[in-house]
Amino acid sequence: MKNADSRLTVITFELAGAMLAIDAAHLQEVIEPVAVSPLPFVPPFIDGLVNVNGQILPQINLSAFMAKDADALPTNSMDTLLVVDLHKTQLVLKVGQVFEPCDIDVDAIHAVDDNPAVRWQPEMLSGTVDYLQQHLLLVNVQTLERIVSQRQAAPAVGETPGFLGKASDRELEQQTLLDYLLVEYQQRTYAFELDEVKEVLDISTYNELHRGEDWVLGVSLVHETPVLLLQLAGLLHDDTVNAVSDNTRMLHVLLVQAEGVYCGLVVDAVKGLCQVREDQLLIDKRAEHPTLQFDDGQMVEVLPVASLLNEDIRAHIEPWQPNLRERQQIQQIPTREYLRFFIDNDAYAIEIHAIQRIVGLKQLTPLLDEHGFVLGTIELEGYVLPVIDLDLQLGYRSQGVDGSEYTEYVIIDDDEGYSWALAINHTDDIVHVPEPAIDSLLTTDSLISAYARFDTQLISVLNLPTLCRQNIRPERVTA
Repeated sequence: MKNADSRLTVITFELAGAMLAIDAAHLQEVIEPVAVSPLPFVPPFIDGLVNVNGQILPQINLSAFMAKDADALPTNSMDTLLVVDLHKTQLVLKVGQVFEPCDIDVDAIHAVDDNPAVRWQPEMLSGTVDYLQQHLLLVNVQTLERIVSQRQAAPAVGETPGFLGKASDRELEQQTLLDYLLVEYQQRTYAFELDEVKEVLDISTYNELHRGEDWVLGVSLVHETPVLLLQLAGLLHDDTVNAVSDNTRMLHVLLVQAEGVYCGLVVDAVKGLCQVREDQLLIDKRAEHPTLQFDDGQMVEVLPVASLLNEDIRAHIEPWQPNLRERQQIQQIPTREYLRFFIDNDAYAIEIHAIQRIVGLKQLTPLLDEHGFVLGTIELEGYVLPVIDLDLQLGYRSQGVDGSEYTEYVIIDDDEGYSWALAINHTDDIVHVPEPAIDSLLTTDSLISAYARFDTQLISVLNLPTLCRQNIRPERVTA
């Protein structure tokens, strides 16, 4: 709060033996400590949630938030709470004793040097000033607001603020994320829009077509429908076609459809799902296909199915293209899309719409206070996510492990909007199951929501709300 004569009104307070000040314009109220509801899986500087005049606000331990080494700080002589408004974000700061407001000369404020002897992180301070023989350190409100906003977007009216990566707090992210399937072919990575891939599966046998193009491998029976199998090389106008000498080896196939053509694209490997922002999709009119640019600088070519199965390609494969009448009849039956994976040869599935993304193995931070079936936490783009040990929760083991044997994390949101990571060994493929082949359980309390019959296989569909609820600390369970 600046006065006309270039003076700034601040609130001074004691913090771990030092005198600090914050712009009084952001202060709403000074209150005594109230009961705190702890939150699991949050950074150590977040004490939890407090009820202030009917509002549920996050409480931040300011000394732990600002310190270079919070463990080395002395404790406050007393605790006081500052209720502050950082533009769109309201929160509570736990500080020491609070003193009367005072006016300081703006011109007398000096920059803070990164002195090793200073216990506070320099970016947390906007300056220092001498006032009545006291050395005041000014809290950098802009830095505080920026860091807090990264962990929590502005909540909707009546919604509890969350630092766990709550899905509803990422409105902008949800609006701009695009889903892609990454594959590998001839030592290169390509991307397909997930909506354009009908199914991903492995095919072990097929009938060869000896008089077709080199890149037309043959025909295989998929869900009782004949499907033409094509190598990507021919569709990419690449003269180098992988020779397939054994028509009994396992093929990784993407089932796609465009312009009346229903076929399988053979790739060397399916690398997994990914999500990118719209600004990472680069479209150059001079290039044949769009490109994805990842944050690490990697560039991946996007292969639109309609472009691959263009008129020229359709003319080449027409002599061997099966009639789609049966396929069109099958398509009239509603289906559900699942991500299938295995635990000890037992098939499990997660509905695709519940999956945010699939990520590779990340550094796992163990919990100091073990509970539920949680292995620990991982950090993903600034959010701290709990990791669920599915093998343990589903009863395949009697005790937990360190998580090193897992290869992937499936990121999901529960019915309360909190994000979780499910640790699994390997995502198998994406399957479409006709609704008549899905049998839902009568109870909603089981870890399984339904059984799905796919080909000759029985798949157990996970009940994500119940699965996540069993891993929530009691203080997060609402009546």
